[in-house]
Amino acid sequence: MVAFDTGGTVGKDCRVSRVRWSWNPAPEDEAFLDQRARTHASYRLAGRAIQMVLAGQTSRPRRTVAAATAWAVSDLAGAAVLRRSPRFALIPRMIIDLVDVLWWGTKGDDCDLAVITSLPLSIESGIRLGPLALVIPAVGAAVTGTVRRKRHLPASTASFRWQVIAVAVGTGFAAYARNRRKVVLARHQQELEARVRQAYVGGQNDVAMGADSVVDLLSRTAPLLPSGSGDQVVGRLLASWKQSLAADTMTQTTYLGVAAAQWQRRHNSAHHALAADVALDLEPGAGTVLLTGVQSRWLESALDSLDLRGRVPVVVVDPDEAAQPTTVRRLLVGDDLLVVPADQARGLTPIDIGPSGFVIGSMWAFDTLSPSNSGSAPWAVGPVVAGGVGLAAWAHRQVDRRGADAHPQILAAGVGMALAQAVAGTATMTRTRANNGLQRYPFIAGVDMLGLLVSIYAEDLEPRHVWGVGLGALGVIGLGLVLMPEPIIWTHLFCELLWSAAAAVAISGLGSGLSAEAIQVNQQLAEVDDAAISQAFSDGRAAVVSMVADAGRRVRQAFEESRSLVLPSMAAEVEQRLDEMSKRLQALGLESGYAPA
Repeated sequence: MVAFDTGGTVGKDCRVSRVRWSWNPAPEDEAFLDQRARTHASYRLAGRAIQMVLAGQTSRPRRTVAAATAWAVSDLAGAAVLRRSPRFALIPRMIIDLVDVLWWGTKGDDCDLAVITSLPLSIESGIRLGPLALVIPAVGAAVTGTVRRKRHLPASTASFRWQVIAVAVGTGFAAYARNRRKVVLARHQQELEARVRQAYVGGQNDVAMGADSVVDLLSRTAPLLPSGSGDQVVGRLLASWKQSLAADTMTQTTYLGVAAAQWQRRHNSAHHALAADVALDLEPGAGTVLLTGVQSRWLESALDSLDLRGRVPVVVVDPDEAAQPTTVRRLLVGDDLLVVPADQARGLTPIDIGPSGFVIGSMWAFDTLSPSNSGSAPWAVGPVVAGGVGLAAWAHRQVDRRGADAHPQILAAGVGMALAQAVAGTATMTRTRANNGLQRYPFIAGVDMLGLLVSIYAEDLEPRHVWGVGLGALGVIGLGLVLMPEPIIWTHLFCELLWSAAAAVAISGLGSGLSAEAIQVNQQLAEVDDAAISQAFSDGRAAVVSMVADAGRRVRQAFEESRSLVLPSMAAEVEQRLDEMSKRLQALGLESGYAPA
């Protein structure tokens, strides 16, 4: 049995041996972590741009712009460091973020803007540490709340809900990807085990013809020995080995001769015109070529597509190639060459995190119920949140069954959810302004979700799909603007859309990273698969050789023990047959790579 790692080593090297249970970064996490420099830069620069836009509302606008510019330069430097170094550096980054939040978040009515700017570390910590990363918002809320109270300002601990959401997003991404990895590798393991069993039976069949001749020789020699020796030598196992092998073969695989006969019978019974009948004429030895169930079905479909009439010769182009368990079967059917593809176990498909976009969208929609946000009505937004969770489960099933073909339908469902959120959140909002004076736009939660989905699926989308989602996002924005209870402040809307752009940019490229990681893993899985199948094929051959060689040794031993009881002329005949048996066993053992003892 081949044991596959569900996250600890696959993707790094070929040691696939253990199941990982710790929360240390798994191979699939690397694709997320490769995005950290981009996430850091996009969120922080978006925050700096908003701080500059709002500088006019401060008592010292030039100083505010200069400070935002200085912090932006440090943000770019931080992104460069993160791009070059794989180190987590939690403590120094946490200190820098805390200083950032204290600098910008201890002057106004709340510190939402400062906290959102610091989200990249919370997302990465959720991926690396899981729920333990909640220590970041806990420490930030405690320190910032204390400082704000000393300055006679509201503690604004609710602002740190954004970091909690970010930790949940990172944890959810990592947990979902790891679970998908386990499921796909477990499925691959089951398929590989079936192929290993098929290879074992194939190895037995590969030497069956040579072993069969030895068994026949033993069966004819045993009666020449004294009474009782034959039962001891041949035994029930040796007497019934051909029947057992045939039964095992039909359970695991199909002979080419059987598959051809089944197709011929089905084809000829489907009509009454004798001129349309087909008789497949297999060359000698071709009927024992093994086909898996998948290969047999492929061959039937291929034969159906040919216009065959009368007697059609079937030739195996390369018998040696066809004997191997991991190769194609090339058949010349009349004048047509059919290349039956090798039956390969399904590899690891790229981890599809699209369904988690609905969960994130539900979290953002749920936040619009908060008094710190737009205070929308629970009776209106609640069904949208529940629907998002349901859509996540539906999308999960779709990508599991259909893969990338399900992406357009998932995006269409995302547009529908975003439109529902625009109506529910905006039409029932009770709070149009944040504490810092920025106008609230509940419908932006749906736009953010669409941005995530498009960024994740960008490589698999056709231009018409991108245009469709783009028009859908414009429809969400337009519907939200119509439902807003007060005139739009366009600079505020621009600031809000900057966060949407930051989220989309942060996750862009993740799909290609996950695809590259899957390709690397599949290359390693293929090496492991080929080694396991080749070993099973050799073991199947060795099992037959060992069984027959053991029987031969027992025949010779019985003869030597009873030589005095056998007539000299009969003894000479038995000895001649035993010598011939030894030659055949030797040839059989050498061909199989196992010389009998």
